[in-house]
Amino acid sequence: MDLISPGVSKATLRSLKTQIVEQFPVLYGHHPESYPWQADTSLFIIWIGLNDIHNADNVTELVFPAIFEEFAKYTDVLYQNGAKNIML
Repeated sequence: MDLISPGVSKATLRSLKTQIVEQFPVLYGHHPESYPWQADTSLFIIWIGLNDIHNADNVTELVFPAIFEEFAKYTDVLYQNGAKNIML
């Protein structure tokens, strides 16, 4: 699901979905030697930017419940890949 337009080129923006669903499992989910994080000592933070709220209008604000359901799914992807301490 696409988020509300951030006001910047989508070519330069990686969505939360891309970062968590596509990139995290491949780049970090296997605890690479270059970044050997541990589940019990790592904190994973999901920052939902102000633009996701500020750029909403009367139509797009209606999709907030669906967007937050998607965010919950992304959080589960992190958890399934070992991220046990997650802050939103």
